[in-house]
Amino acid sequence: VAETDNAPRLQMDSSHLICSSSIIGIEHKLVLDAGKALGSDATSAAVWMTMVVIAFLTEKCKDEKDVWELVVEKAQKWLQNSGVGLVSDHAEKAREFILKSTRK
Repeated sequence: VAETDNAPRLQMDSSHLICSSSIIGIEHKLVLDAGKALGSDATSAAVWMTMVVIAFLTEKCKDEKDVWELVVEKAQKWLQNSGVGLVSDHAEKAREFILKSTRK
């Protein structure tokens, strides 16, 4: 995924988000496919990935909020300025995706 200026950075390999493969274990393609409604350009992919990471942290890592709180705050500000419409609707879809994909 190409990065846009001031976008949160995620490194990816061919099958997993490197930064989260050992944490959430969701294949990169599944994450991108779930966000296709947002768009297929690099900015839309970065927006969707950001929303998925925020959803994961806020839903699955609540006990460690003091560790990630400022990162999520910065990411949410970036999302607000991303120019993508209906951010809250897409954020809810990211939350639902995380809840569905990380059930055990």
